[in-house]
Amino acid sequence: MNSILFRSRQSTNPLKVETLSAKQSPTLVLSITVQIKKHQNLSRVRVKTASKALKELEFEFPVTQLSALEAAISKELRLPIDDVRKLMRFATD
Repeated sequence: MNSILFRSRQSTNPLKVETLSAKQSPTLVLSITVQIKKHQNLSRVRVKTASKALKELEFEFPVTQLSALEAAISKELRLPIDDVRKLMRFATD
């Protein structure tokens, strides 16, 4: 049995898409470990959380200046910059 499926008219209702991150509940951040690699012009950041489903996050930011890095982490984690500063620890190479 061969048949062709088609839609007789186009839908006029637009599809609304919301990202998962917009609906996520806040995750408690336990620590932020930073490794600044000046020779590579980047910083690696590891974030440990209290979530059972998401224990650790890793980021790479193309900045090495401390204030720019703090701002980038604050924006990514949606945390006040003062909280980021309190949680930050620095690792050596």
